[in-house]
Formats: sequence, C-alpha cells, structure tokens
Amino acid sequence: MTIEDTLRQGLSDKLDTLDVPHGDAGRALREGDRGRGRQRHWRIGIAVATGVALVCAGVAVGLRWDGSNEVDPAPTPADWTRLPEPPLSPRTGGVAAWTGSEALFVGGEIDNLCPPGADCSQPSTYARDGAAYDPVSGTWRRIADAPVTVAAHTPHAMVGDNLVIIGDDGLWHAYDTSEDRWRGLPEPPGKARGEGLARLSAYDGRVYTLGPIAVQVLDLAKGDWSALPVSPAQPRLESHYVTATPEGVVVVGLDSTQPNDGIKPSYLLAEVWDGESWRRLERSDMLGGYGGWHWTGERLVSLYLGCMDGGEVNGYGRCIPTGGILDPGTGTWASLPDAPAEGSGGWSLNAAEGSRMVSWGYLYDDRTGRWTKVPRPAGAPRDGTAAVWAAGTLIAFGGVDWETPEPRLSNRAWAWTP
Repeated sequence: MTIEDTLRQGLSDKLDTLDVPHGDAGRALREGDRGRGRQRHWRIGIAVATGVALVCAGVAVGLRWDGSNEVDPAPTPADWTRLPEPPLSPRTGGVAAWTGSEALFVGGEIDNLCPPGADCSQPSTYARDGAAYDPVSGTWRRIADAPVTVAAHTPHAMVGDNLVIIGDDGLWHAYDTSEDRWRGLPEPPGKARGEGLARLSAYDGRVYTLGPIAVQVLDLAKGDWSALPVSPAQPRLESHYVTATPEGVVVVGLDSTQPNDGIKPSYLLAEVWDGESWRRLERSDMLGGYGGWHWTGERLVSLYLGCMDGGEVNGYGRCIPTGGILDPGTGTWASLPDAPAEGSGGWSLNAAEGSRMVSWGYLYDDRTGRWTKVPRPAGAPRDGTAAVWAAGTLIAFGGVDWETPEPRLSNRAWAWTP
C-alpha cells in the first residue's frame, strides 16, 4: 500500500470515528452531513491545505483525546420541551440561524442518505424549503423557498435581518426575513476559498470571506465588494479562517513555507487587521483549530476536543491540543480549560451564542469555563440535528437515526433552556 493509500484509508477511518462539529474544508470539519458529505469536505480540505488534512487524518500525527475535567452532571432529557411540529418534512442537517426574534431552519438532506463509513455512489438530495419558529408565540411559519438547495455545509452568516448563503452553484444569495424573499447578491471579484465552500463571518453590516489572495468584504446594504490590503508579514499565512470582531478582522492559518506534512507540528498562526494595518501575533501552541472560531464577545474560541502527539513514527514528545482560545486584543493564546477526557458526551448538537457553545455532546460556557453533557430527549435522533441558540434557549430540529434497517429521518423539534 502506498503512503497516499495509507493516508486516504486513515482519513476515512478517522471520519468514521470523529463526530466532527457543523461546518464550514468548509463547515467540513463541523458536524453536518454524515458519511459522504463529510468525506467530501475533507477532500476539499486536502486540496486547499494538504498538510492540514494529513494532520487531521491522524495517521501521521496520532490524534487522540486528552483532558481531565469532570464535567458537570448532565441535566435530564426531560429538561427538553417538545415543540409543535414544524411545517417541514423529515430531514437531517440544513442551515440554522437566529434572526433576533425567530429561529430559521432552511434546507437539509431529505433523500439518498449515506450512512457513516459507507461508500455511496448516488448523490444526496437536499431541500430548498424552510421554516421560522417564534419562541415567544410558540408558532412556526413557512418561509419562501431558497433559490438553491441548502445543506449543512452551506456557508452562511446572519447580517442584520438577512441570512446570507453561498449556494452549491457558487452564487451568493440573501434571505430578507422582514420581506420573506430571497435575492441574488453580487459575486466577489475573486472566487472564495474552497470553491464556494468558504467560511463567512459577519460584523457591522458586512460579510467577510477569504479570497484567493486577500480577505474580501461585502457591504450588504450597498451591494459593494472591497478587499483588505494583503498582509506584509512573512512568512505568508496560508489562511483557513477569517472572523470579524470588534477587536479587528482575525485571520488564522499556517506558515505557507512549511510542508505541514505531520512530520513536525504545524502550529497555528494568526494576524489581526485593526482597520489601518495588519499585526502578526505570536505563534500559538495549538494545531488545527478545525472547529472554526466563535467570538464570545471577549475572545475567540475553537471548540475542538483532542490533541495530536505525532504518532509512533514522528512523535512530538507530547500531545498538542487541536482546540483553544485566542484574545485578538492582547494577542494571547490559551488552551481550553479542563477539556473533557472522552471524545463524546451527550447529544451532539452544534451551535454558539455569546459565551455558550454546544459541540461534541457538551455545553461549554467560556465565562465560567464549565462543561456540561447535553441530554438527548426521548424520541430525538442521534445524528445530524440542526440547532441554534435563540436568546438563551437552544432549539433543535430534525436529524437521522442509523440504527434501523433504513435511515429514519425526523422532523421533530425541541427547546432547552439551560
């Protein structure tokens, strides 16, 4: 077996064991579509940054869990409230967003599902329809169908009253919640990274995405594109994530001059645009950041459990974390406090709001540094449930169970206020 075959097999094996959070390489490393969908995202990750994918495979670097915290006692499944049935067919994945008054659920996988670890030749079928839930009135309403199908890996961001997405066709679209209509948006002057599977970040009416060379910025109100200046810092950053914050626009990536082949640790680097110039931060003690980055209001958190030790052949001498914390104001990095030892907790949902994040089956509060297992209510499917925080309440919809002879999709919805 060639080294390429070994890496490919190792990557496939790891995909079957990792319950990776939604996403965005795109939401590729976050739980979204299972099986084929996740494998496709990892393949895109290889094309964008081969070294990162090799590290993720765990073959070259030895991915394992490392943590010691005893998590808070899990609430009971009865703490979830079953919501009225949504006006949508059963499905898994899709995009979830909070408008400030309603929880939106758009699209999702509805047919030709591919179980984890399976080799499926027929492409999945995704939906275009969606619904909005008002937690105050406790009611659902149908919303206008999207102009394209929408999957869990669809890049998206909320900009005021607008949900912005990049379709599988590479075109940009926005759903105006106040007018219940979709409209096309101008394309960026250069293609976004990942052939349309770019990550999007929104702040102050603008959407930020990684272009081929520079960070590209869409002013949604004006419909105009611009680009940030290219950072003069050397070595050049092989960018993977962009996040807009009040402290500046933060880009996280790797040293582009290094092979990033897993033989030596490929530590994350970051730089910050403060509106006038770029500032390169000190090197992190962190690998990957595969869980993406969430702005808590005070700092950025990549909620990705585990660490990499290099494996038996190219051992690093220690296990280096794959998740962590970055304060762009002070330029300091930190590890996740007392991360759980096991790789999976309770119900594996993925959503973030303020200091609270759910992923890997845990609720993590960055304000207190505490971890709590997320209970799964009776009748809820194990995988692929879309979730969003709605002003302190976690709302979950849909999902799939693989234990039955045929995959069993759900259109049930629940709410939990921790």
